Amino acid sequence: MLTIACFIPLAACGHGEPFASPDAINLGPFTTAIPHRLTFDPGSNRTPSVAGTLLLFSHASDAEKGSYIGAHGREECIAFMPVLGGTMSRTFCPDRLLPANDTLVDTWFEPSLSPDGKRLAYMWQRAYRVSAIAYLDAYLVVNDTAHLTDTTGIRHEVIWVPAGYQNPPRAGVAMHITWLDNDRLRFLATREHISKVKGGGAERVTDTTWDALALVDLDLRTNVLSTVPGGEGIVAYAPAPDGGLWIVRGDSVSTTSAVLHLEPLTGVTQPVGQFSSGVLDLINVDGAPVAITQAGAAIERLDPATGVASLVAGGFSGPARRLAAAGPGRFVAEIEQDSVLFGAPPALWLFAVP
Repeated sequence: MLTIACFIPLAACGHGEPFASPDAINLGPFTTAIPHRLTFDPGSNRTPSVAGTLLLFSHASDAEKGSYIGAHGREECIAFMPVLGGTMSRTFCPDRLLPANDTLVDTWFEPSLSPDGKRLAYMWQRAYRVSAIAYLDAYLVVNDTAHLTDTTGIRHEVIWVPAGYQNPPRAGVAMHITWLDNDRLRFLATREHISKVKGGGAERVTDTTWDALALVDLDLRTNVLSTVPGGEGIVAYAPAPDGGLWIVRGDSVSTTSAVLHLEPLTGVTQPVGQFSSGVLDLINVDGAPVAITQAGAAIERLDPATGVASLVAGGFSGPARRLAAAGPGRFVAEIEQDSVLFGAPPALWLFAVP
């Protein structure tokens, strides 16, 4: 497990760092009861990950940028805070590193720290301000945590196309980024799909969905991207206690509720159990699969010995979208703050498995 000493370079405040902010007194969580809400601003807080006692996530710094009323123009930072709650210790923002005449919308999301705490991986998307249709380009970026302002290091363009299709779908985004070791990443090669709906007047509303196509590994030493054996069609994954993987398969139309055990060296799978409905996200909490189900309305735990699922939490303000394991018996959930057409800005909550 990582110790807080690994993150001293992130928490320090240097006068030469354009994203540095004055040191804040950590007030701690508003409550120690579980569940409790971790983020309270009206903006968007999403794609959480946990490293030791540190929570990382993508953060829109104000209500306007995080608003779901305007579907474009969302610039997002990477934020750091204690996993139990309290004051954000740092925000790492693209607008503070780019020239004033830059006209693109830069979004940083999917942060993930290496096991030794020395490298930060995340996605960097750029898009035109005048369009909500698609991003211009996207890169998987890896920075040294001691020099986060230097974003000129590793930039990998994620390109994954399945074989055997006349018009194959193309993945261009890394989602659910994890580290195999300090030099290798694992993630879901994902396609961003944006639909547009026009009203009778000038109103335009868009919705973005993410279609995972395969589970892949990236060796940062060679910049070689490879598909995990048996990895095509995987839409959710989590590490299993024996060194294998729990996986959920799906297609462009539906996601299954069945959990399989995958041996990542051979591609051999074995059935584990069944959730109540299609799985949106999957993590390992205390050696058991925990998933978002029922279109985001519930979080369930699967007993790996019996294959039977039980309810962990439900009755949210809006649909749950993402999970991150947060130590023994706990996890962080990304939950939208309202149930509205095409979604609302999400907040982060801390939960415990009963």
